[in-house]
Amino acid sequence: MELSRANFFPRLWANENLSMQRLGASASRFAAFLWENIGDGAPDDRGAWTLANWAKHISQPQCQFYALFLDGEPIGCVELQLQPRLMDASKGPVRLTALGIFEEYTGESIGPLVLTRAVEKAFASGATKVVLESGDQLPEPFSTICRHQGFVPAG
Repeated sequence: MELSRANFFPRLWANENLSMQRLGASASRFAAFLWENIGDGAPDDRGAWTLANWAKHISQPQCQFYALFLDGEPIGCVELQLQPRLMDASKGPVRLTALGIFEEYTGESIGPLVLTRAVEKAFASGATKVVLESGDQLPEPFSTICRHQGFVPAG
C-alpha cells in the first residue's frame, strides 16, 4: 500500500503524552530490545543480529528508527527507510518498514496516532510518498487504519 501527501488523512486527536525519539548507533541495545518485543508485526527477522549489526543499521542516513513513548514509558518503535532517487536524494519515497506497539498498549487507540506521526515524519524528510513494507498483507485492524488515513493499493 502507498500514500501520497495529497491523499493523507491524519488522525488529529492529540495525545500530548505520545512522543517519538530517533535512535542512533549508541542506542543499538535499546533498538534491538524494541524490535524483539513488538511481536509478529516486523517484516523481517533480525533475531540473529548483533549489537554491531544494529549500530550499523540505525546509523545509516537512510534509516530513521524511532522509539515510541507514552507518558515517558517505551511502548514500541517505528522504522522508516528513505529510498532516495539517484538524481534527487530528498525526493524519493519512504518505506515504513516497521511499526510496532507492545501488546499491552494495543487496546488504547494508539495505533492510528502512531501511524499519523510516522507518516508526518516521512513527509517532513521530503518523501514524495510513503510505502508500506508489508503491502496488502497487513493484519486487521491495521490495514483498516491505513486505508482510513489514505493508503491505497500500490500500483
